[in-house]
Amino acid sequence: DGSATDFVVINYEPNVQPKPEVRFVQPAKAGSLSRGGTSEIIAEIKNVTAKSDIVLKVNNATNQDFTFDAAKGELRAQITLAAGVNTIGIEATNNAGTDQETTTILFNRVGSVQPPVVTISSVSQPTTNPLNPNVGRSTVIAAIEHVSSKDQITFSINGRRISDFSFNAKTGSFDCTFELERGENNLKLRAETPNGADEETRTINF
Repeated sequence: DGSATDFVVINYEPNVQPKPEVRFVQPAKAGSLSRGGTSEIIAEIKNVTAKSDIVLKVNNATNQDFTFDAAKGELRAQITLAAGVNTIGIEATNNAGTDQETTTILFNRVGSVQPPVVTISSVSQPTTNPLNPNVGRSTVIAAIEHVSSKDQITFSINGRRISDFSFNAKTGSFDCTFELERGENNLKLRAETPNGADEETRTINF
């Protein structure tokens, strides 16, 4: 004489594909210095399944000469370097989107006479001393090519020269930890030799 009704609720959650992720393993940081005319590139690429999903560019030219292990998510390539700054870019794409990363390698060709090349790799976010909140500190890391002496380098903030920095002429690595003033801080890193000069600038707000 009676009736019964029952309801079943099914929640459907679609399998959302994550976007690609690209990370350089080698070189580990931008501005690395190479003493040879070739360099091995290694990158970790997640969430893509085929080499055709990846574009490798060396100095803005597409390079198909690389391998991609989908199981490991690893790209490997042996590239030829030009004298000076070499820019390497990797772009990976799937149905969810695109990710891209770029890095640089400096190549000093033996026997060549070239002007300096200055490449600022990173400038850290300012930190504050609780005892003196109006003064901040930051660190700049750079690579300087074709320079043999610390005396050929000038580093300044808002026009104020700073001589307390480290420079390794063998590797071309430069780093300096410095104080910041409240407001806008203009950094300038310059290298000058008899063969020419180069400089890069950055602005940090504190």
